[in-house]
Amino acid sequence: LIMHPKTYQCAMVYSGIYDPFGYLKETPTHSQSSTNQTSKTTHKAQITDTLAIKKTLPLFNAPKLQTPLLIAHSTTDNQQPIESIRLFVETLKNQQNTVTFLEFDQVRGARREDNYTKLFTEIDVFVNKYLK
Repeated sequence: LIMHPKTYQCAMVYSGIYDPFGYLKETPTHSQSSTNQTSKTTHKAQITDTLAIKKTLPLFNAPKLQTPLLIAHSTTDNQQPIESIRLFVETLKNQQNTVTFLEFDQVRGARREDNYTKLFTEIDVFVNKYLK
């Protein structure tokens, strides 16, 4: 979306990592899953060059994001705190970007039927508005 802004008419993000620095700060250093620990170690290695990573982070590239976005995220996500997502959405709105933001009140969002209904209704509205 940043490198090829004319490629997509719209985009949807669901429970993504927008800020790896916040992710690493909030993620426990020890995990019961060796896969999760390996993944975290990989993430740490990937963000050692702060300037290079900032060039790719959505938060630091909000002015370049011109594609309408639908962002859905859980308020209780322990991997990516909701505060960082709210900051990203606020930054996008301050840059006059088109953004639809959905918050869900459980981990990994739309597991409850009412959350599924809300999510899919918003996706339908969003897609019908921006995919022509």
